[in-house]
Order: sequence, then C-alpha cells, then structure tokens
Amino acid sequence: MTEHELNELSIFALRELARKVGVGSPTSKKKDALVQGILDIIDGREKPYIAKTKQGRPPKNNGYHFAEVVLKGKSVSTEEEESDNTLRQDIDFTMGVPDTINGYVEIVNNNTANLCVVGDCSVQRVNIPIVLVYELGLKAGDFIHARLESNGGVVNVVEVLNINNCPLKKYNKERKTYDQYKHTFSNDNLEFQEDEFNEFNIKLGESVYLYGANNNDNTEAIIRLLNACIADKKIYVNTAIADKNHILIEAIKDAELFTAKFTDGLEVARGVVSLATERAKRLLERGENVVVAIDDVLSVAGIDSQDLPITKSLVSLTKATEDAGAISVFAIISADRGISLFEKLADKRVKVVEHKLFIMD
Repeated sequence: MTEHELNELSIFALRELARKVGVGSPTSKKKDALVQGILDIIDGREKPYIAKTKQGRPPKNNGYHFAEVVLKGKSVSTEEEESDNTLRQDIDFTMGVPDTINGYVEIVNNNTANLCVVGDCSVQRVNIPIVLVYELGLKAGDFIHARLESNGGVVNVVEVLNINNCPLKKYNKERKTYDQYKHTFSNDNLEFQEDEFNEFNIKLGESVYLYGANNNDNTEAIIRLLNACIADKKIYVNTAIADKNHILIEAIKDAELFTAKFTDGLEVARGVVSLATERAKRLLERGENVVVAIDDVLSVAGIDSQDLPITKSLVSLTKATEDAGAISVFAIISADRGISLFEKLADKRVKVVEHKLFIMD
C-alpha cells in the first residue's frame, strides 16, 4: 500500500489497519501520524508495538541457511539472536536480493507474516508486510510468487504477483476455508500405479496407518506408497531427518517436502509441521486431491507440547468433500502409549514386513 492509498482511507479504517500492523495507541493519533506509523512498520524502519502486558523474555531463534533459490547457490549463516517472535528471522542477502521469489505464506500472529522458502531440510523466511496479508486475504499455506525489495538493509516482500499459481487479476480473495467444507464419505478409491496397492481399497479422504518394527523399512514403505499413488498433490512430512536416513528421502518423487533435521530446535520443527498442515488445507480448498505422508507420528508428537495440538491438526487432516478436494493421510505409527489416541482415526492399517506391505484385517 502506498502513502496515497493510505490517505484515501477513512480515519476509522486507518485506525483498524494501524492496530493490525502494530502501531501503538492508534485511537490517539491523527490521520497523518497513522499513515506515517503504518509506512514505518511496513518499510522496516520501526518494529510493531507490543503491549507491555504481553511482553516476556522472547525465545531465541535458531540460525538459518538461506535457500539456494534466494542466494543463487550459496548459503549464508545467520547468528543466533533474540527476536520478537520465535519464527521471525532476518536474513543477510550478501549476494544481492533477487527480483522475485516463490514460497509459502506463514502467519505468525496479527502483526507478523513471512514468506517461507522450503529447501533441503531447511526453511528460510522473508518478511511479508501484514498490510499485504489483509489486502489480499492471504492465508497460511498459500504458495505465492512475490517481488522483493531491500530498504535500508531490510528485505521485504513488496508485491505479490500470483497466489497459488493464479494471477492476481483472476484471483478472488473471498474463498471458503477448509473448516467450512463438510466431510463426506467418498466411494471413490485412491488409485495407485502399483496394482497390489489398488487391492487395499483405500478411499479418498481416509487415514492409512503403517506399522513396522524397522524404522528404515517403514520410511521406505511410506515413500513407496506415496510415489505409487495417483494424486493432484503430495506432501511428505518428516521432522527427524539424520544423515544416515537422508538418502532415503531422495527417492521421493513429485512431492512437496516439509522436513526438519533431527538436530533442529523445537520451534523450527513445529513451524515445518504447521506449514505443511496449512498447505494441505489450502490445496483442498482449491479442489485438489491431496495425499499427506507423515513419517512418523511419534516423531511429530515428540516436538509437540503436552496436549499435542500440532500433531492432532496434522493427523486429523483427512477429509473428502463434494464441492472441493480431498485429503488422504498415510502415517507411520507405533504402539507407544503417548500416541494411542490416534488409533481411532485409522481407516486402514498396513503391516510392513521386510520391505513388503500387507493390509491388516
């Protein structure tokens, strides 16, 4: 939004926008002060105001290596520093700022949003001015193509060129959300390129649990199932990748990977899972048939808080709709008591034995 566009708004609209962006005490400010305050935050000259009653010692961020698509093949480390929120990260563009970039939208809170570039077991973030989020109706998990600009050393998204592969001229920000679509039990089977999996009779919008004694065998099995299924979009989630099992991930074909290293901090892993969950919802809203592969539920639960809100949101994604898409979930699960509550969500169970998959009665 430009200064001219802001001046066209009423004082009431400006106050509401200022409040959302993070201008302090908007009701006590005149119109010109509101406009300047909004612009200062958008351009990075000022940080959003946070009420003292909500302040505390902010958690530390983990340093990130910026994705190759941003730094044109070279990664740059950022030092660990304190931040106003856990998932915000300022990035040092030592090789210059690219004109445009692709990434997923992440909504951190009412004042902060990021464009996330997902790389090889890494997620790098660039600030999206919250004004753009409200103006375009962006949602977490949207995939956008955006123009970047550096102002005073701070890199921001300054323009969104398309949203979910839809040019802005054809984009309608008024859209139904995942929660507004009613689940229906589908009679349509999820189809596979391997005939043995077609015999499993898996329906669209079902949860399929995989059980096995060997972790590597389980990973190979879920990747084989994911590669063989015929779906509009595929998502793979893994929050515990180590060097010894990284090579297994290279076998995944035509899927969006949301992964974290075993050594990453909790907030990094949690951010990856939340982003994957919201991405699946946005795809369903667009009418896509999506398959989400979770490798594995116990690992996700291990990075979650006590009541497992992130794990519950991910595992319970399954839904089939009449007027939108469907989400089917493949999940590796164990007999651990801490995740036994998820057993009730299983529609099909598959046993993994020595690289072979058997449907369980």
